[in-house]
Amino acid sequence: MTRKNKRARAARKRAHEKDRYVREAGRIGARSRAYFKLQHIDQKHKIFADAQTVIDLGASPGGWSQYAASKVGPNGKVIAIDLLDMKEIAGVDFFQGDITSSQVTERINSALAGRGADAVLSDMAPNISGNCLVDARNYAEIYQAVFEVCGKALADGGSLVLKFFQTNESKQLKDLCSAVFAECRIQKPLSSRGASQESYIVAKGFNHCEYAVKQPLLL
Repeated sequence: MTRKNKRARAARKRAHEKDRYVREAGRIGARSRAYFKLQHIDQKHKIFADAQTVIDLGASPGGWSQYAASKVGPNGKVIAIDLLDMKEIAGVDFFQGDITSSQVTERINSALAGRGADAVLSDMAPNISGNCLVDARNYAEIYQAVFEVCGKALADGGSLVLKFFQTNESKQLKDLCSAVFAECRIQKPLSSRGASQESYIVAKGFNHCEYAVKQPLLL
């Protein structure tokens, strides 16, 4: 590692340690600063209610699952999936694996026990290559996978919270959400870093019939 890279890495570490949400996460025992992103979204859009069932895609290290579990309560359930391992969280059923795999689909179906989920969450993002075409396709693959989970597991009237990035495909993504959900809003939470290009689609009122007609494809 060059001296310049070492300085840049050290500067990023200092900025992270000074971040108010990093400090607050440590204070309350939150898994990550992402906890506050979902909190801010929920405060504005009222995503969760007691006894709901929630699916959290790309959950590790668990900030979103932790927040969702606190909102749905002991009578609710959070089903969390990630390729990476995640430490246990009370009220959260964690499955390690690829969300596109049949094994994970079977485990989600088993955990749902015949009912649809009330909300699907995704804070996933691909590794950035620096190649615009490659990165755009990687984003689209994530969005596609999330919509396929919605089609299989989300109940009619359910909600979606989906992280997305501004690319040429963003309008297509927003149009698709508007087509299969009764309500679709865009929010950048206060806890999102200013330099980040991320935003969140917050959609409510999932319609299975519209989903079946549209056959959502982003690739």
